[in-house]
Amino acid sequence: MEIRKELSFAAAHDYKSLDEFLRKNGISRRIITQLKYMGCLLKNGIPANTISSISKNDQVTLLFPAENEISCDPQKGELDIIYEDLDLLVLNKPYGIATHPAGGTRDGTIANYVTSYYMENGYQIPFRPVSRLDKDTSGVIVIAKNRLAHSVLSDRMIG
Repeated sequence: MEIRKELSFAAAHDYKSLDEFLRKNGISRRIITQLKYMGCLLKNGIPANTISSISKNDQVTLLFPAENEISCDPQKGELDIIYEDLDLLVLNKPYGIATHPAGGTRDGTIANYVTSYYMENGYQIPFRPVSRLDKDTSGVIVIAKNRLAHSVLSDRMIG
């Protein structure tokens, strides 16, 4: 399994379980469950279960496997990129373009354009909008490039 991202924490105090430690550090239940089943949760460098207790100074590591999937057909289109880093792509979405394929719209969407952009830049990752804008709305749209970024940003928007 190719690892794309690794995130490590040192525990500041004791926790009843790895699950409690991760939740208190902002990791979503969905991410915890996915990583648990892939064997990608480590305590002091050793695979751990979510019920494992965490002691002060334990090193907890989350391994995020590379994602080699695309979520829609790539299609070249113009993207107005405001900001980009390893975790995020922030775009100015114009009026009249759907965020993602739905109903009778299968192409000409921001998702199609972003998928093409990713592929041109060597990424094979799914389109993960943190929020979406309606077709007839223009504005800023934030797209996460990985599970962790999506989880953290989605939680921030809800909370």
